[in-house]
Amino acid sequence: MAVCRNQAPPQTGRQLSVGRQPPKLVALERCKVSEIEIYGVIPGNYFAEAITECQKVYESGYFIATVMLTQAVNERLLKFIAEKSGVLDKKQVTGKDLPALVHLKTSPLLGVHTHECVAAFKKIYDSHRNDVHHLNPSISGPEGIIFSEQAKENIECLDLIKREIFALCPTDDPGRLALKYPQYWGEIREDGSIKAMFEHPRVQRRGPVS
Repeated sequence: MAVCRNQAPPQTGRQLSVGRQPPKLVALERCKVSEIEIYGVIPGNYFAEAITECQKVYESGYFIATVMLTQAVNERLLKFIAEKSGVLDKKQVTGKDLPALVHLKTSPLLGVHTHECVAAFKKIYDSHRNDVHHLNPSISGPEGIIFSEQAKENIECLDLIKREIFALCPTDDPGRLALKYPQYWGEIREDGSIKAMFEHPRVQRRGPVS
């Protein structure tokens, strides 16, 4: 019966339209979304707010928006790390370079990052990107995308990517951490500090829905 599988709750006072889940099922679905623990430290640069909003829209139950936003963030991160790591030997990476970057056997990123990280990039890149971006009819119907599941997978993949590319390592100084990949963090000040953004891990558990 599902027409579009973005299980957002209906607004108060409006009749539930055909194709949406009943309110109780919506509430149960939303009850699960806070169970993903999020890596909480990222560079405070131009795409930081977009990264943090991925989790916010997911927790709010807007799964189509989550898929769209994680796809956009994924492509930006791919271009960003390719440019900063110099794996393609070009200053500006374009969308035409992305298929090569996510190839699991020949990606130039494999010389810098793990296979698991590249595979996470590829999963988001392959998450019906063109159909969702252009809102093609194929996203709906019985054979369409289950957006709640796709959104969860994309959030988990994005978190894996962040944990690797923005990894922090312990040092001999208890009050300091080292950047595993300093090229991704922007300016490092004279005192060794950086501009960073802290994401709330949002791992609180909600009670059962009556």
